[in-house]
Amino acid sequence: MQMLQDIHEILSTHDLSADFQPIVDLQTGLILGHEGLIRGPKDSALASPLALLGAARRAGRGVELERLCVRVVWERFQSLGLPGMLFLNLSLPALCAKDEDGSRTPAYLSALGMDPRRTVIELTEDQTVSCYRRARRVVSLCRLRGFAIGIDDLGAGYSSLRLWLELAPEYVKVDMAFVRGADKDIKRLEFLRSVQKIAATFGAKVIAEGIESEAEYDAVRRLGLPYGQGYFIGRPSPSPATSMRAA
Repeated sequence: MQMLQDIHEILSTHDLSADFQPIVDLQTGLILGHEGLIRGPKDSALASPLALLGAARRAGRGVELERLCVRVVWERFQSLGLPGMLFLNLSLPALCAKDEDGSRTPAYLSALGMDPRRTVIELTEDQTVSCYRRARRVVSLCRLRGFAIGIDDLGAGYSSLRLWLELAPEYVKVDMAFVRGADKDIKRLEFLRSVQKIAATFGAKVIAEGIESEAEYDAVRRLGLPYGQGYFIGRPSPSPATSMRAA
C-alpha cells in the first residue's frame, strides 16, 4: 500500500530529476551527446532508477512513469541547452504501449515537442521481449518520425543480441563488463573487436560503456571504437560539461 501511495504521489507531483552523462567521440574527444538518467525523490527508497521503475511496474503504472521520466529528462535537456544528441532510456513494453485512442509512445514523444534529429531512443533490456514483430513495427514508427534507435548494455542480458538482429539499431552500447579491464584482458579486447566488426556490417555505431581509466580509454580508442562513456570521461551530473578536452 505504501508503495502504491509513493508512486501515486510521484506521478502527481512530478518529484523527479535528471542527471546527464556525456558520450564522446573517442578519436576527437568531442561530445556526441548525453544520456539522460532519471532520479527519484532525493534520499528516498525510490531515489535510484531501478527501485523507482521496479516499484512503478509492480504498482501497474510502469508505462505512465516511464513517460513522465521521458518528459522530465527532455525538459531538463532543453533548459540546460546541452549540445549534441539526447540518449533517452525506454523499455520496449513502454515504447510499444498504446493510449486509449490507439496511438503508441512514438506519438507521445512527438507531442512533447522532442527534436527527433537529436534524439536516440535507447532500449533497455530490463523486461522480457514478448513480441519481436510488434517491436519491429513500433521501431519503424519511430524512424518514420525521425528518431534513431539504440540498444543498451549489449552482452549483459540474454536477448540483447536478438534485439540487435531484429531491430538493426543505429547505436549499440557495449556493457561495461566487457570494457572494464580491456587494457589488460585479451578476451575482452577480442569481444570488443568482434562487436565492432559486426557493427560495421550492420551499419551501427558502437559506444563503449563504463570507461573508468585512461588505460581503458586508450585501449578502446586503439581498437577503433567510435564512441565512449564512463566515469573517466564524465560522471552523471545535473549540470554536465558542455565541452570536453581533446582526445
